Amino acid sequence: MEKLLLYLQVHQLSEQGFKVAKIARKLGISRNTVYKINVSGISVALYRPEIHWLE
Repeated sequence: MEKLLLYLQVHQLSEQGFKVAKIARKLGISRNTVYKINVSGISVALYRPEIHWLE
């Protein structure tokens, strides 16, 4: 659940216009992790639970 929360926080901050470095500092993670989360495409599944991407 903690990982899911991290994904949500990164996407929310990104949508609010925060830069990658600022998101990384705010959440205590690396910039590379922020880039990976933003590029992963996981946001579609998080915001649209009817899409069953894990099946």
